[in-house]
Amino acid sequence: MKLYHGSPLSLEVLKPQKAKGITEFENINAVFLTKTSLHASLYAIGKTLKGKTAFGVTKNKLVILGDLKPKAGYVYEVEIKNPIKGEHGQYA
Repeated sequence: MKLYHGSPLSLEVLKPQKAKGITEFENINAVFLTKTSLHASLYAIGKTLKGKTAFGVTKNKLVILGDLKPKAGYVYEVEIKNPIKGEHGQYA
């Protein structure tokens, strides 16, 4: 299965990290992935927007509302056989 990871950092290797989320899945030690590169883009630039700008994904577009412009982010494509499926289209 082809999945995507978004990060504000340029990474040589994707390493599992402990997330800070609400659900049990969102607090495991893992590399978190999404089904689309657009959703991974949200994770790649989300922290650079510092909560001052609204953003989301429509059918084929990443939408950013507000005056703050995102900094560069990176999206990594990963091929994985048996990902763990979480809530809201997330995988680990």
